Amino acid sequence: MTHENEETAIKFAVYQPDNEEELKTITANARKLWDRHYGPARAVTRQRLDKGTRRLASAANSETAWLDHRRAAAMKVGKEFGNSSNLTIEAAAEGVGWTASHDKEHAFQAKKRAKKKLSALEDGILLHHEIHPGMQQDLEQQRLKDEKADRRARSKFLEKQQRQKPATLTIKPASKAFIDDVEARDIIASVLHSKRVLLSDDPAVNIHLLVVKNPTNLSKRLRWIAALSGALVCSAEAVLHLDAQLGCFLKFERAIEKKKKIHITDNFEGKHRMIATLLREACQMPDSQWKISVDPQPKCVMLGGPAGLNSKVFLRNITRINKKESRVR
Repeated sequence: MTHENEETAIKFAVYQPDNEEELKTITANARKLWDRHYGPARAVTRQRLDKGTRRLASAANSETAWLDHRRAAAMKVGKEFGNSSNLTIEAAAEGVGWTASHDKEHAFQAKKRAKKKLSALEDGILLHHEIHPGMQQDLEQQRLKDEKADRRARSKFLEKQQRQKPATLTIKPASKAFIDDVEARDIIASVLHSKRVLLSDDPAVNIHLLVVKNPTNLSKRLRWIAALSGALVCSAEAVLHLDAQLGCFLKFERAIEKKKKIHITDNFEGKHRMIATLLREACQMPDSQWKISVDPQPKCVMLGGPAGLNSKVFLRNITRINKKESRVR
């Protein structure tokens, strides 16, 4: 508010007319100003349809009735403490209705008021009689406390940014790769040869790197291989632009590293021969912790049959993606 507007507001706040005639003159002039700047007020051209009819009382369960009841109850409790203008915290604390939650709320409000007062002191808007000798020292302590909190928040923010930083694709030498992208196979093969990567003509569970068109949309066989062997599935763009860090890739966690016993039922074998073959190959790998059980056992995962898992549920249970070593964009 400008100084002129503030002065006008103060005049209207403290103004007391000498007589009723003067008040009528001021009101009439104010209406003329309003009409000039904002237009005339809406004219009432017809009477209300319910004029002269007594309005019904509000329902007992309406919001108005609830507010009236709440205010009446608050006034009744207030009268028990006597004159509210003379009521102090100490006097209220001695009353019957004061509980531990009131102590907690009082301490919270006192702390909040003290903090706002220090903030006002820092902005230079406290009056002289509101400043006491120890406030400057309290303000300095509060400033140090806020700076420490800001540093902690900044550190957490940077850590979060670091964790969310896109991963870098690293192709290890002597790893085995399968290229599923037919269109870019030749150029990708030359890049992988320069990285001393061994190329495979057929995808198997011992594959470390899968190059596909879209890492988020794999074929059925490649999904099982990636989940079992923990393959690195990347797009052709990611391989061709290693230095520019373009393209996306997903690093699957190796499911066969965790101990597991599996029983494949004849029903599952008949329906999913390719999956059953991959599972047996995965169990036969030298470092695999999975074992194929001929007979169903208590702690054995059974695939197929009335009480066993189907292929989709089992694949979902064993699929894990390492987000820190993946990049999707």
